Amino acid sequence: MQHAPPDFNFCWLHCSPELHLCSILAFPLPAIAKYMEKIRRGKVKFDAGRVVMAGGATGANETLMLCLASRGDVFLVPSPYYPGFNRDLWWRTGVQLLPISCESSKNFKITLEAVTETYEKAQQENIKVKGLILTNPCNPLGTILDRDTLINFLTFTDQHNIHLVCEEIYAATVFDAPQFVSIAEIIADDEICTNKDLLLCCQEFLIVNAKRSRERNEKFTSGLEEVGIKCLKSNAGVYCWMDLRPLLKEPTLDAEVSLWKLIINDAKLNISTGSSFNCPEAGWFRVCFANIDEQTVEIALARIQMFVDAYNSVNENGFLKNTSAKEE
Repeated sequence: MQHAPPDFNFCWLHCSPELHLCSILAFPLPAIAKYMEKIRRGKVKFDAGRVVMAGGATGANETLMLCLASRGDVFLVPSPYYPGFNRDLWWRTGVQLLPISCESSKNFKITLEAVTETYEKAQQENIKVKGLILTNPCNPLGTILDRDTLINFLTFTDQHNIHLVCEEIYAATVFDAPQFVSIAEIIADDEICTNKDLLLCCQEFLIVNAKRSRERNEKFTSGLEEVGIKCLKSNAGVYCWMDLRPLLKEPTLDAEVSLWKLIINDAKLNISTGSSFNCPEAGWFRVCFANIDEQTVEIALARIQMFVDAYNSVNENGFLKNTSAKEE
């Protein structure tokens, strides 16, 4: 068994059944803290002594809920939101999520007015609100929150003595302006201390990652535009928020699910319905594009085009347009 050096603050026990031995794999928290600083362009400093490791975002989110709230308490969350929250945040904790509805007419932007309205309505119904959860960049929208919005939400939660939880797991995926602003920047001191040797190590990865994400986003969204499908303008994330409302037979969640089943069965494409993200409007879908290669992107776009062409050529009775049904 190997012991971790003094500056390695977190250890993971790794066992090998084949060799009948166990070893300690150490994670250097100071290095992780510096990496987090680099992702945020060196505008904030993280204390390695306050960095806590968890078994993925799922475990971290659940642990936060167990620490910050009791069964039956409520956290506000802008919708649409990551559907895994329904599993991570309340399955075992009993903490409830209260969606803050964001509208497509406002590009799904979360506003202080919407947060205030939802909070005050909860208060009137004697619902105990313990905090506000934000994802920045947003999953599934691929958009970021600006500095003024973050300041407003931080001020709001402080005034109402509730918690503010910001999930920033996609901070390194921002590929275009405006620049990402971490909540840590809002609350941190302006004085910055960096480790230049470590920062240079991850510099190339971050630059290449942003470049590839931008190129893939542009390729995929422009390909969708060629077949008449629009997406919400985004500058982060590994997905896009696709608007298929024109393909709905009616603006309902049932029609959305029916369209989704057609895409799965006919186009053989696995995308996520907006309703699974608690989107208040039917017809929006999230499609991931960064976990596939270029050839698969071309295949996906070709299948989407064939699906749209076929879908538009069939009328509501299931017959080809400009033709009539044969009499029996």
